[in-house]
Amino acid sequence: MAPTPAGADRSYSIPIAPTLANGAAERTAIVHIPAGYRPEVPAPLIVEFHGAGPAATAADYEQGSPLRQISDSKGFIDVFPQGLRAPNGNLAWNAYGPVLVKIAEIPFVDRLLDTIEREYCVDAGRVYASGASNGGNMVNYLACRDASRFAAVAPVVGPMFGQDDGPCRPSRPVPIIDLHSVNDLLVPYGGHPGPPAYDFPLPAVPDWLEGWAQLDGCRSAPPATAGADGVQVRSWSACRGGARIVTYATLAGHGWPQSLDGRPAAETVWGFLSSYRL
Repeated sequence: MAPTPAGADRSYSIPIAPTLANGAAERTAIVHIPAGYRPEVPAPLIVEFHGAGPAATAADYEQGSPLRQISDSKGFIDVFPQGLRAPNGNLAWNAYGPVLVKIAEIPFVDRLLDTIEREYCVDAGRVYASGASNGGNMVNYLACRDASRFAAVAPVVGPMFGQDDGPCRPSRPVPIIDLHSVNDLLVPYGGHPGPPAYDFPLPAVPDWLEGWAQLDGCRSAPPATAGADGVQVRSWSACRGGARIVTYATLAGHGWPQSLDGRPAAETVWGFLSSYRL
């Protein structure tokens, strides 16, 4: 197949063992090649994971993604994988490990990246992950289980449930820029206790971040500060391996905020991600 022209999208079908995909024989994704792509210049890459829903698709998430809006100007390849149908009927990511549900996400993600890296000039040291809602939880899972593949990650309003296949054990300190909203009704910033009101307990966002700070070997972070837009910002900057954790407590409900640090939110996220390489 001929390479995708710069500035265009291409759909991929990735063969997968049915035992790794709850019976499916292939997984799919959409890949956007930035307008300024040159085959002799290694390009950074972001994998973006959609949220969960009965009709949640990679195509819809591409249309609404703030990062996709800057992929051409910033020159990164933008990848939108498609989640599979979960037992509850949602198209989603099994961000808990292939224990209760027999869908193994990491083999798919790694095979997808291998395919793109064979066909395009990708800077393998500058591969990043982002995602919203259940897609944000998927990003957390990748940081726990596939840290050697991703230089930095950016979860957005993710419900950070625990993982069925064991505790989080990243192979290296993972730089994280995290966006959560204090007025998110679907993913409460303060978490919730679980049964009987909820199926699973959900940690408070600050507790989840403190856990990652310990995994990354960070020193204690100073208290959060408020920007001019009222967004609370907290940063752990003295972590092992030069990693940092930066978190924004926004007022954007269950979604991306419009701006951070006085500029479009995607610009701030890209600025953080792009400062890291493996």
